[in-house]
Amino acid sequence: MASLEQIGERNIIDNIIMERFRNIKAQDDDCAVIELGGETVLLTTDPAPEPVAFQLGFVDYYYYGWLTVIVNLSDLASMGAVPKGILTATVMKPEMDVAEYERFLQGVEDACLEYGCLLLGGNIKDGAVFSSNGFAIGTIGKNGKVLWQSKAEPGDAVCVIGEMGAFWSSVIWFQEKWGDLPIGGEEKEVLLRALTRPTAKVREGILLSESAGVTACTDNSDGITWSLINMARKSGCNFVLDLDFLEPSELFLRIAGRAGYPYENLYLSGGDYQLVCTIKAAQVDKVKEAVNRLGTPFYQIGCVEEGEGKALVKEKDRFYFINDLSSERFRQHSMFANGYKEYLHLIKTSDIRGERYR
Repeated sequence: MASLEQIGERNIIDNIIMERFRNIKAQDDDCAVIELGGETVLLTTDPAPEPVAFQLGFVDYYYYGWLTVIVNLSDLASMGAVPKGILTATVMKPEMDVAEYERFLQGVEDACLEYGCLLLGGNIKDGAVFSSNGFAIGTIGKNGKVLWQSKAEPGDAVCVIGEMGAFWSSVIWFQEKWGDLPIGGEEKEVLLRALTRPTAKVREGILLSESAGVTACTDNSDGITWSLINMARKSGCNFVLDLDFLEPSELFLRIAGRAGYPYENLYLSGGDYQLVCTIKAAQVDKVKEAVNRLGTPFYQIGCVEEGEGKALVKEKDRFYFINDLSSERFRQHSMFANGYKEYLHLIKTSDIRGERYR
């Protein structure tokens, strides 16, 4: 008998869950979608991981509450939904300080206020280890459409909505704090926000839902490499990541260089909760302009081509299969089970370029 760690998260979903429930049409996207009372309703549930900030000395349950909301609203955002409400289920140690629990609730409240999302209720329970789960609900606006992971088409541009590389660059900086690599006060604030208060791209997801030419979308919580692999296999097209398109900031290049990380591995890692989407080439500039008006970075990182559902890396005129450098659950490098250092080791020692494609 195989164990879950031997097969990993991807196989658990594809070959156990989806296979078992194929006769009752289980859905495999960022959210479940149902038609209810004349509206398109989206549902999602996600546990909040222990904030990596805790492991770096920033132990404040406010960040746990904030993250509980963000991880769920990011799923809604990826499919273009307007968030309507969230429920939380929290397990707490009996000896937990009341003030710590109140900080958790403050984080939940502030995140709900930030995104206009109601706290609809939930549950509390005592237990040996603290944990927090969310269940969120949203709807598609009258001018919008559901954004599926699987609808990309050849000729589309592959784009990322949101800052790239900030989260894991911040983890490295707050772990190392090199004296010979000074970071300015404004730069430190950028890194601290990325570490402790990531943002769900809710407004951006609604905009994409209402924009002509947007064909597919997913959220990036685990790593852009997996987002591309997953969308490629579901769409049946080849996704091509062009390394010449990447535009890392000077701050993130400094951190990657000082720490000895391939910059593209940090730049394409998870934790920043961007939206990874495909857009018709003729509509890219228009969508980019609208996203930038929201104050959000927009990057084109590649294109979609005819193919057999593969994710590829293009470097100059050579093509390689993409190596999956995401934080896959039930694997050794899962930061949820084994801490962030295992994942940092993966992205420091791995090459995004796999076997030669052509």
